[in-house]
This record gives sequence, C-alpha cells and structure tokens, in this order.
Amino acid sequence: MEKLNNENMLLIDYEYGGWNPMAMDLAKYINETMLDNGYPGKNGIAWYLNNCMTKSEVKDMSETYLTRYFEKYIDVKFKIIYGEDSDKFVSQTIDLFMS
Repeated sequence: MEKLNNENMLLIDYEYGGWNPMAMDLAKYINETMLDNGYPGKNGIAWYLNNCMTKSEVKDMSETYLTRYFEKYIDVKFKIIYGEDSDKFVSQTIDLFMS
C-alpha cells in the first residue's frame, strides 16, 4: 500500500461545533494556524509565525466560508437583499474584512 504524504495535512478543530459569528470563526481559524495551545513552555503557548496565512490564503478561505454560509445558513430576508446572489454577498463582506 502506498504511503500518503501528510506534510500538508490540515486538521480542523470542531470544538464549537456550529456557526459562530462570522468574524469570530474566521479570526479564530487564522489565529490557530500559527498557535500551539498545547506547548509545554512557561505560558503554554507557542507561536509559529512562519505558518501565518498570506493575505491571499485568508481571502480564499474567507470566500469559501462566506459562500457556504450564504448558501446554507443566511436568513431568507438577507438573501432577498442580495438578490440570491452569493457572489455579491461574498465580495461586499470580503471588502469589509480586508479593508
């Protein structure tokens, strides 16, 4: 059986198990890409700044998150505002996050 290369494997922590406020979910995820809460040092935290997401990676992840949110969870009255157009919702929200 062929061994898989898992150097690029990404584990997702589902401790909250649901959709939190969008900005919290995104900020927490981005933060945890460079933070190790289980580090046995003095403060119990190790930072890996070389693992920080690039602006492009943050944008791609945010666009995917927001698209799924719009498709599955956004209230119908908000979908009407955006004319059922997830691209419009995503681009306007990304502009707010990235500015």
